Amino acid sequence: MLNATRISFGRLGYRVAYLLIVVDRRIRRSKGRGVKMIVRDSDARMLLVRHTYGSGTWTFPGGRVGRDEPAAKAAQRELLEELAIDSPDLVELGRFPLQCHRRLETIAVYLSSRDGQDAKPREIEIAAAGWFEPKDLPVDVDPQVSTAIGLLDGYLAELRVRV
Repeated sequence: MLNATRISFGRLGYRVAYLLIVVDRRIRRSKGRGVKMIVRDSDARMLLVRHTYGSGTWTFPGGRVGRDEPAAKAAQRELLEELAIDSPDLVELGRFPLQCHRRLETIAVYLSSRDGQDAKPREIEIAAAGWFEPKDLPVDVDPQVSTAIGLLDGYLAELRVRV
């Protein structure tokens, strides 16, 4: 019972923080950086998550990059915080701009392969996590998923040309 109460209050805290961020983005012009991570298993399935805050759509794990933090370190930190995945093997696929009201963000997308490592979602932040085939994604995916997959497809096409 105590653990369930702690999770409920933790999720409420994330929701309140998310609402404050949304209000800030509507009022103030700002710039920022974020990361998204495409985590794939040996069957090329991708790990998607639903956060306990926000729109409730399926998306890739990710988050904000700190002021003086390298994007790759932020990606490693977010995977560890959200899913208890230690991933020193991240490969940057590219970056894309994201306009959210008055805030302009640059999102760096990373790829990680996880053969045999189970993700352990942090219940306070992650409502659900699942492995999906690229051709069989849920209907309610965040638009950023398509953009990130486009970077992955370009990266794979580049690798095929180099071989």
